[in-house]
Amino acid sequence: MVISIPTLNDSAADFERLFSIWLQANGFSLDIRFDFSDCRFLQPNAVAFLGGLARLIKLRSGTIVFDWDTVQRNVMTNLSQNGFAGYFGYPSPRWDGNSIPYREDQFLDTNNIMDHLTLYWIGKGWVRICEKGAVAKCAELVGNLQAVFNMTVKYAKERRQFGKPIGSFQAVQHHCANMIIDVDGSRFITYQAAWKISEGIKAEASMAKAWTSEASRRVTMLGHQIHGAISFCEEYDMHLYYRKAKACEIAFGDGNFHLEKVADQLLKW
Repeated sequence: MVISIPTLNDSAADFERLFSIWLQANGFSLDIRFDFSDCRFLQPNAVAFLGGLARLIKLRSGTIVFDWDTVQRNVMTNLSQNGFAGYFGYPSPRWDGNSIPYREDQFLDTNNIMDHLTLYWIGKGWVRICEKGAVAKCAELVGNLQAVFNMTVKYAKERRQFGKPIGSFQAVQHHCANMIIDVDGSRFITYQAAWKISEGIKAEASMAKAWTSEASRRVTMLGHQIHGAISFCEEYDMHLYYRKAKACEIAFGDGNFHLEKVADQLLKW
């Protein structure tokens, strides 16, 4: 079976094309050939996808052939430089350049992967964590968490159980108190980080992102707990705030990443 690989960027339509390629390959586990005649560019996510698909086909005792003769020169240069072509039989070694290195891991080794990213991505300047962007994401999280808190308190005042609002129960009050501690703490450290950046001091950006990322998880979890099952219904907005909090948590580096940055800064002082 011949699968034609189109130009693949990072738009929604391109992800639909990746899914279409998966559907074609998933139905045939024997002989598959990738034809690149219509491909003018491949984003790194598409390269990783094709590599994973090829390994899956081989795992199913199938055979996969990359028709290198159909690959455009600029695409071939990119695939050779990042090491992808060498992984799949093309006689060309990887070399350092502007292309993001292709990597395969048979076993999950978080430390090894992070070392690789630090050396070959962040270390070369291809991936940079923008302090201003991180603080802006913290500000977005603060608004998100404030909305979760307001919604939860409103629900606790209106929802009645055992003849009284559930907000009158001390356990629920404790949860609400813990939520506002995280909300206000996130707000204050975000303000502090934004002010420090305006003064040319960037250290607090990682502190703010590490704190708000962890706080977002705690606040949304308690919001779900107080609401109960209603918060998981599609018609209710709590799950939207939860998903936005998860997206913001990893944007511009998650809590663990920024805690590492804080630790590095402390070691330099």
